[in-house]
Amino acid sequence: MYTDGKGTKLSTTFAAGGYSGKATFIRAVQLTRGSLGASATLVKVNNRWVLKVLANGRPVAASQTVNLGGNIVVKVTRAQNGRPVEVVITTPYLSIRVAQRARYYSPNVVDTRYGEWLDVYLTVLRPLPLPVGGLLGEEHPLPPAVLLQSPALMPSTDANA
Repeated sequence: MYTDGKGTKLSTTFAAGGYSGKATFIRAVQLTRGSLGASATLVKVNNRWVLKVLANGRPVAASQTVNLGGNIVVKVTRAQNGRPVEVVITTPYLSIRVAQRARYYSPNVVDTRYGEWLDVYLTVLRPLPLPVGGLLGEEHPLPPAVLLQSPALMPSTDANA
C-alpha cells in the first residue's frame, strides 16, 4: 500500500465478506520499518469481530499508547467494552488511523460470511521521504525545493503574461 525512502512499509490484508462473501474487505493493516512493527487485525472470536492491536509483537490494550522507537507511536484512540476499536499509528510524516467499522446489525443480514472490516485513513503530516511507492507514489508531489529549481514550473512574474 505504501513504501518510502526511510524503509517504512504499510501493507494491508484483504478478505472476502459482504453479501454472500462476494465483497472485498480490509481485515488487517501492518506497518514495519526495520525491526519495528505495528499491526491492527480484525479476528473473529466466537461470534464477535475483535480488533487486535500489536506493537512490536505485544498486545496494545484499550486506551494505551506505545512508543515503538524510531519516532513511531501506536495509540488506541477509541475503545468499546474494554477492547480497542480504533488505533492511530504515527510516524513523523504520516498518520494512519485504523477504525473497526461498526457493523450494521439487521435481521436481514444473517449471512455469517458478511463479517466486519476496517476503515483506513492516511494523513500526510509533512513531506514524505522519497522515493515513495504504493498508493501515494504516483500522486505524491515533488518537494518544494525541486519545484523552485525548475524555471519551467515557476509562476510568471511578467504582468503581460
